[in-house]
Amino acid sequence: MREEALDIGYIKEIFRRRKYIFIGSIMVTLFLAILFIKITPPLYEAESKILIVLNTPTVVGPNLYMGREEQMVNNEIEMIRSKKFLRRVVEKIRKERKDIKILEAKNPVTALMKSIIVGRFGESDIITIKARANSPQDAAYLANVIAEEYVKYSTEFASSEVRLIREFLEKQIPVTEKKLKEAENALKSFKKKYGIVHLSEETKLLARNLTELDNLYNENLVEYLTLKEKMDYLHRELSRYRRELAENFGEVLNPFFKSLREELVKLETELTMYKLQGLSEDHPKVVKLKQRIEETKELMKEKIKEIVLPEDVRGDPLDYTVKLTEEIVDGEIALAEREAKKEAIEKVKKEYEERMKALPDLEVELARLEREYSLTENMYRMLSEKYEEVKIQEAGKIGNVRIVDTAYLPSKPIRPKKKLTLILALFGGFIIGMAGISFIELVDTTIKIERDIEHITDIPVVGTIPLIGKKKGRIRDEAINISERLITHFQPKSYIAEAFRSLRTSIQYMLAHEKEKIVLVTSSIPWEGKSTVVVNVGIALAQAGKKTLIIDTDLRKPVICKIFEHEGCERGITDVIVNEASFKESIMRTDIQNLYILPAGEVPVNPSELLESQRMQMIMEEAKKGFEFVILDSPPMVVTDPLILAKYANLLLLVVRSYHTKRETLEMSLSRISSFEIKKGVVLNGIPVEKVGGYYTYYYYGKYGHYYTREGRK
Repeated sequence: MREEALDIGYIKEIFRRRKYIFIGSIMVTLFLAILFIKITPPLYEAESKILIVLNTPTVVGPNLYMGREEQMVNNEIEMIRSKKFLRRVVEKIRKERKDIKILEAKNPVTALMKSIIVGRFGESDIITIKARANSPQDAAYLANVIAEEYVKYSTEFASSEVRLIREFLEKQIPVTEKKLKEAENALKSFKKKYGIVHLSEETKLLARNLTELDNLYNENLVEYLTLKEKMDYLHRELSRYRRELAENFGEVLNPFFKSLREELVKLETELTMYKLQGLSEDHPKVVKLKQRIEETKELMKEKIKEIVLPEDVRGDPLDYTVKLTEEIVDGEIALAEREAKKEAIEKVKKEYEERMKALPDLEVELARLEREYSLTENMYRMLSEKYEEVKIQEAGKIGNVRIVDTAYLPSKPIRPKKKLTLILALFGGFIIGMAGISFIELVDTTIKIERDIEHITDIPVVGTIPLIGKKKGRIRDEAINISERLITHFQPKSYIAEAFRSLRTSIQYMLAHEKEKIVLVTSSIPWEGKSTVVVNVGIALAQAGKKTLIIDTDLRKPVICKIFEHEGCERGITDVIVNEASFKESIMRTDIQNLYILPAGEVPVNPSELLESQRMQMIMEEAKKGFEFVILDSPPMVVTDPLILAKYANLLLLVVRSYHTKRETLEMSLSRISSFEIKKGVVLNGIPVEKVGGYYTYYYYGKYGHYYTREGRK
């Protein structure tokens, strides 16, 4: 549990010192999100719904999807999304709304396709049409116009077959009406010219029979032509699925099929003769003949199926091709029946026409004119009746699409989603901030807090010193203002002075059982603040009544004398060693009671040899006798001097500067002093300070520095 708590505290400390990266990441992502919201044009979405009715003809096939509702609805969706239909919608939009933005696109059909979403509503037969536009009015208009246009499209398809027949009849009726007037005028002119009004009984009988045959012929012809128009339509429909059908139908007329057709013609001729003889529909001969005709038609139908339908789909009654082919087969049989009747009637007509030739010419001509007038009149009547019938059928045709719900003006845009965008920006900023912190922590290998040192070594951290001055990093100048370097003396009530007093207590505790108390202070590299630590610890010990001597053993770059602003810094330990000057006379008294210093003196060319000399050993012996605490200010461990001086000390303090000393550098220094059989400690220097309200505090992994008010600090 303690380790877990420590890890959480360590993470909190990382976030604390890298908070500006974290806050900056969130601020940047929020700014970008707000900018995105400002510059992104609003996008509105409107939705209309249409119902697909399954028991009526559809755009993809008339009444042929029993049991395949899902497939049918999916096909309708694809039809709505097809370029052919959307091109039709675009044309309607051009007529109604020239100001709509979608028409400004290079390809309006493609733009419309990208602006709509067509899908099925759950498991129902309802299709949703969602349209998106930069204004709510355009979005609602697009959703509604697509739904309305598809309803029309479906209705037009459902009535397309009947419409073709109606258009055919509309062309035939004026032609027949003109022929009727011509026949009427010709009959009147003939009667007036020759004065013949009545026909003989024989001529009347022949004319009546020929008229009946012509009526049968014309009636059959009308049915044949309308059926032919329907068959052409069915063939066009089927060609979308089976383009090879026309070739298959061309192969249908094989010898067996021809023989059946000849048999059908023979039977139809015989049936026509029975009708002319006046036999009723219930007569045994007529009933038997009709039965044989139906049997012949069934045989023809089976033969056509064998040739036209592929073997792999004959057993699937739900296949669209099969259903459509069955309609065509029925139509082909009906056409064959009409052709057989036509040939049978023509055969009988020829017999009667031959008999008419034996009559007087004038009677024959009058009979012909009357028969032609009667036939044309009957044809006109049949065409008119058929036309009215088709018009009624067409009016009753409706499509398979119903509008369930129209689109309304959307109240708010679907994009940009302000709340979601801001939430995602916060989340993204959090992730980026964490990633940035992790990256910086990975790249930045400097020691920052006590925990970093504990991960490297078992040597205890005996003191943590807050940052002196306002900038973390290297000390600005060795000749820094004396009030800052001697902060324990000039600001004894500050939180920094308290930190040095805490370090003093740790040193006293570690050397409590030692007779001689000699402390060696060094660092891994320059600019870690070891000299500042030396003088302030010396001041703290002196303030505690301990007679303390600071010896500047940094014979390469001495600063102790400069810190105390003493005169005569050119004299010091080098004079005692080289010139055998008096040790006691070389010691300088400071303005601080109980605190003395022995400067380095002139910088020698061979500092390591001097520190290892007999005179140096003599100096250390005299220092032990005259002072309770002796503090050696050593050079950094980039040179061998600290290793030489270690033999004179019984406590080694390694100063590590926060945000300055790298882990690998510290590890190297620790490996060099690991063999020393003296007590060791680490002093973490330069920890950044935070100001909270009227208080100053420094935080390092679960430990708090002392709090001092402004007045106390002063």
